[in-house]
Amino acid sequence: MNINITSGDMSGELIAESGVPGEVFVWHDVLYDGPRSYGSHGVPTNKIMHDRAAYLSELTGGGLKEESIFNGLSRDYAKLSELDSYDEIVFWFDSCLFDLSMLAHLLACIPDNILHKCKLICVSEFEDIKPFNGLGQLDADQMKSLYPLRKQLNQDQIYFSRLVDMAFANQDVDLFEKIINYKNPPLKYFDRAVQRWLEEKPTGDLSVGKLERLILDALDNGCGQPGEIFGYVAQHDSTPQYWGDITLWQKINGLSDRGLVEIKGPAAKLPQWFESEYKLSDFDIVSSK
Repeated sequence: MNINITSGDMSGELIAESGVPGEVFVWHDVLYDGPRSYGSHGVPTNKIMHDRAAYLSELTGGGLKEESIFNGLSRDYAKLSELDSYDEIVFWFDSCLFDLSMLAHLLACIPDNILHKCKLICVSEFEDIKPFNGLGQLDADQMKSLYPLRKQLNQDQIYFSRLVDMAFANQDVDLFEKIINYKNPPLKYFDRAVQRWLEEKPTGDLSVGKLERLILDALDNGCGQPGEIFGYVAQHDSTPQYWGDITLWQKINGLSDRGLVEIKGPAAKLPQWFESEYKLSDFDIVSSK
């Protein structure tokens, strides 16, 4: 019995449709951001899971409830503890910040005694798909074509993943700098993902990160509705993109809290989840800077 582990529902559905052997297990946590440290990495304590549940609920504007998130995290970590019952464990990830922070965490949670069962598929490009932002752009047949490319994971890669996971868990800029300058890293693409994370650190007169700066640029270039802003930021951000609509709306709401933008519409903030009485098209965003 095999299991395929990946980073999002769309990728999970494509793997399932592709016909590759084994069940599909999708991980959802946003592991490049938010509290989960207290000096730790790898499998979290209940306290850290409660803190993450509270953070993720806030990140989605309350669209996901804290109790539901905590229960989901508990189930997911319980699933990780059962991986020794599988014959082969295949990790499917791409090279964006979202995926690689998750991959590092999952590999940091893997006990050494099941390493021989673990294989990795991690891609940064796919033929004729440009720009390539992730596995979700593929169809089921294209996903299936990646399966023969899976590679056996080794102990050096696990050690490196634990180092990366420690850096993300503690938001450790000095450790991130070491990872960027790591000679011959056992895993590819992490230097670029970490560099993209560092670009989100607030800079400049307005003390904004790259994604916030692109939102402000979109407003300066005549984009006023959320969909227009999304399109502009997607076009001007570097690839592979690590963010989705929920993240972008959260950034706009944060800029509003700081008085850098004004949200005009039926509510004070953009709805960040699909279960909302308001439509995004009901809102306009205006720069206040």
